Amino acid sequence: MTHAIAALRLRRRLVLWLLSAGLARADEVPGLVSPRPDSGRFVETPQGYMVEYSFTIPGTKAVVEMVPVPGGVFRMGSPETEAKRQTHEGPTFEVEVEPYWMSKYEVTWAEYRQYMKLYGIFKEFETRQLRR
Repeated sequence: MTHAIAALRLRRRLVLWLLSAGLARADEVPGLVSPRPDSGRFVETPQGYMVEYSFTIPGTKAVVEMVPVPGGVFRMGSPETEAKRQTHEGPTFEVEVEPYWMSKYEVTWAEYRQYMKLYGIFKEFETRQLRR
């Protein structure tokens, strides 16, 4: 799993935890709103509409701009009929991806490390069973 995917999963878990625990409404979670936006990029979900937003990584001045990416289904792997296909590229299989946010721009490793320091906090939530 790449660092970017781990960070996205961590963010999604936090959002879902806040919503399910009743600690936040859609309008109180960054990047999630209740009314359908009139313009701009958005993705509809059962929790509300995912919209673009930005945040500052705690302990830094780095601002990360996030954009919503719709989920969907795709085929992973290369078909056997593809020219120059390698054996490790198959078999093909269907993958379903839920909607997620992605940084509009790349982040540096230093910014990523600072952001991932928060991971320990969320692991502690799980250990103490503070998350549903």
